[in-house]
Amino acid sequence: MFHNPKNTEPLNRLYAWTSVDEGGEGILAAELKLVSGEHTLTPLITGNLELANQLRHVAEHIGKEAGKTVRLVRYDRAEVVEEIIK
Repeated sequence: MFHNPKNTEPLNRLYAWTSVDEGGEGILAAELKLVSGEHTLTPLITGNLELANQLRHVAEHIGKEAGKTVRLVRYDRAEVVEEIIK
């Protein structure tokens, strides 16, 4: 099972919740329970600022538990690295 929403606009930017420490910066991920009962991690990344803001409480919780500063970062530049033709 997966989420495949209708594409409504060009993906011009990405918003990612990141953590910062002395080693650098990394993308936050949250645990997600699958329908099968298994668990996986999903990165806190979206192309929509409103959705990124809805993830704020998750990012704050992760930052508090890890003792790290968290940031919402916007990435504006895209480069196609690979394209898989259907």
